[in-house]
Amino acid sequence: YKSMKWAGVSEKKSIWYGGLYGWTFLLGTEFLDGISSGWGASPSDLLANTFGASMFIGQQLAWKKQRVVLKFSYWPTKFAQYRPDLLGDSHWNRWLKDYNGQTYWLSANLNDFGLRSKLLPSWLNIALGYSVDGLIGGDRNPLFDSEGNSLPFFKRKTELYFSFDIDLKKIKTRSKFLKSVLYTASFIKVPFPAIGFTNGNFKFHYLHY
Repeated sequence: YKSMKWAGVSEKKSIWYGGLYGWTFLLGTEFLDGISSGWGASPSDLLANTFGASMFIGQQLAWKKQRVVLKFSYWPTKFAQYRPDLLGDSHWNRWLKDYNGQTYWLSANLNDFGLRSKLLPSWLNIALGYSVDGLIGGDRNPLFDSEGNSLPFFKRKTELYFSFDIDLKKIKTRSKFLKSVLYTASFIKVPFPAIGFTNGNFKFHYLHY
């Protein structure tokens, strides 16, 4: 979208071309998964891609800005050591492969919805997060690893979080370089205290990544 606008393309065309380009780019990944015997096509992945592209297109058409944004956070877990072939063999690839350490967030700035207050900084967001725990396999956890060694039992769990966040794009600076850095890093969820909900139980986290 930004590239289209920079090139002088109209607003509406920039929105549609930009949103659909992101969707088409990831369609290539889904196609490669579909013809791979080790993976296979995933309708839920296609649905998630469509949801993400639609979020951008819909908000830009309705509000001319992104009031709710998707964000990402990661923290290493104990699970990758049991399936390094699947979950990553180093920190450099585990952040991408180990879903147990990933949290995906919907982050919204209250000021963008008209909830303005002198007590709330303009950069403060509220965020809802989704993660998993105990996954060392795709559809199910295997009993043995690729070398035939028995694996521990882990209960597979879904985790939901409520937390605060920082909209890095709203931090004021005169430096064009720093502004570009903040804009580029704005997809990362800033660590904050959080309330987690797992298997019917609430838990307070002093700091959640």
